[in-house]
Amino acid sequence: MVINGFADLTEGVLVNAESPNAYILPYVDRYLQAPVYGTQFLIETDTVPFVELVLQNTMELYGPYSNFSFYTDSDILRMIDYNIYPSFVLTEEPAYLLTNTMSKNFYSTEYYLYEELITHVYQTVNGALGDVIGANWINRTVVENGLVVNEYDNGFTIVINYTDQEITYGGVSVEAETYAVIGG
Repeated sequence: MVINGFADLTEGVLVNAESPNAYILPYVDRYLQAPVYGTQFLIETDTVPFVELVLQNTMELYGPYSNFSFYTDSDILRMIDYNIYPSFVLTEEPAYLLTNTMSKNFYSTEYYLYEELITHVYQTVNGALGDVIGANWINRTVVENGLVVNEYDNGFTIVINYTDQEITYGGVSVEAETYAVIGG
């Protein structure tokens, strides 16, 4: 019944989903709050962007809401590493006005409080991912602890340095807790 309902959606209807089940993935246009951390089961040795790799170029992927603490330099680098875009929950009025609504769990949403953060997060993520929109993500290599290299079929490579020290990779210096876009 659920699949039939999604199949009956008219052309042009965009479907946003949070943690969608596999059977509705063909109908999803935007995956909201895509996973950015491992399950923490002991069988995993590293956090791997498996879902993001599988779903790349099939839908838009968005990270956890940045106005609910997902905005540190490390979080922004993880968005770049996982090829997901930033998202925010925003309102014009203060969040306390949501108290008696279905959105009562959104405790800080007022746009003017986040205007600078939105600009910073967007410019940082877009500075890296803007060159690879629509490109196929063909390889992800953890070169060493804290250094990740993502390669794309359009000739771009993004080097992500999670460490607190500058690292040189392929002749390119990548400052601490930043990224570098190579190629094109």
